[in-house]
Amino acid sequence: MRYQLTFELNNEKFPLDYRRTIMSYIKNALSQHDKDTYQKYYHDKDPIVKPFTFSVYFNSPIFEKETIIIKDHTIKLNLSIQDYSLAIILYNSINHQRNIPFPIANNNMTLKNITMIPEDEIATNQITIKFMSPLVVRERKAQKDWYYFYSEESKFQEVLKQNLKEQLSISKIPLETIENFEIRAIQPKKTIIQFYEKKIEASVGTYVLKGDKDLLKFLYQCGMRKQALSRIRNVFNYQVKEVPNEKKNILK
Repeated sequence: MRYQLTFELNNEKFPLDYRRTIMSYIKNALSQHDKDTYQKYYHDKDPIVKPFTFSVYFNSPIFEKETIIIKDHTIKLNLSIQDYSLAIILYNSINHQRNIPFPIANNNMTLKNITMIPEDEIATNQITIKFMSPLVVRERKAQKDWYYFYSEESKFQEVLKQNLKEQLSISKIPLETIENFEIRAIQPKKTIIQFYEKKIEASVGTYVLKGDKDLLKFLYQCGMRKQALSRIRNVFNYQVKEVPNEKKNILK
């Protein structure tokens, strides 16, 4: 299930580390409306895999050192939830926050509207997608984090598959399905995202995903993320668009 939330800001300034702000909003909504679900996904600091993802849209943002300037005072948050029951709970929890100001750094954000978005059907084993938020691929070794952005080198592909295997723990999809998964770039870009004091290398742009249909549908609904990083929402929704010379199952 997919829906878009429209927020109104009290002024034009929004935190540069906005992913943390969005997660705080979702956690606050859940904690007030459904404490059992909140405890299920957010008890203590356990790195629990969550069957949903989000992306944020700003209209003509101006990025400054610590803030994002949004002239129209409007934020659009796209949510995609793989689990139908959780989708209903999240919808009801967030809907209860409609027209209630949520305090953020030197500002407030207020939910004004929720719009349901139809899902695309995945009918074959290949889709062309555009990342709506960055893909972070992380490897943890020797008590240190290593981040990889897209390249043809095997290390990116290898670590991404390791990350996806952890994510499949919340699905019924066999782990061996990952072995035939491929990601190929059409228009790749490297970007840097900030979370707390960290600056993290990540991938954006347009890509082709190939693999089992059930796996592609799961990723379309749930996004990709490293389990231990779920708190920073280093995930993406898919905006599927037509790309020249890519004729095979291009979703629109």
